[in-house]
Amino acid sequence: MSKKYFNYEPYIKSLINFMDKYIKLKPYPIIKLSKKNHGEDNVLAPTGFYTPDSKTITIYTRKRAVKDCMRSIAHELIHHYQNLDGRLNDGAYNGQEIINDDKLMKLEEEAYLKGNILFRSWTEHLKQENEEKIEDKPTEHMRKLIKLDENQLKQIIKEYINENVNISDINDKTQVANISYNN
Repeated sequence: MSKKYFNYEPYIKSLINFMDKYIKLKPYPIIKLSKKNHGEDNVLAPTGFYTPDSKTITIYTRKRAVKDCMRSIAHELIHHYQNLDGRLNDGAYNGQEIINDDKLMKLEEEAYLKGNILFRSWTEHLKQENEEKIEDKPTEHMRKLIKLDENQLKQIIKEYINENVNISDINDKTQVANISYNN
């Protein structure tokens, strides 16, 4: 059985359409999803980036939760908005660190704040839409799930685990850390 990948496309389109109601995003950026190893085991590895000249967003999806990837897209969409607004065109956004650049710090603050607020609003909007759909009429997918018996559910779970979980990784690399925070 071949490994299946999450289909981001309808969610990306939905997120862009939602955010475009609040900020100018047209012309829309090119969005590239990369499954390549980008250093995901490194806490300092990038999760994505925006290239102003080509109006391209690149998001690394390997070993990341879908919601986290979508949040990164929302963040980078704010950089696209900033670019369309002319605020990235004077060298203000070329990969340097924000700690030494007040203008870049303000751009990043805006991307984190607006990106996360709009992303959260979008997820709540989707939840409300889905609750209404479920309450009004169950989807065909929901009907099929409801009719599954215990053995069928076990088979689906077993197939998912076989396709998506490497048991040796769990046994060899699982570590427990006790972390405490002092205020």
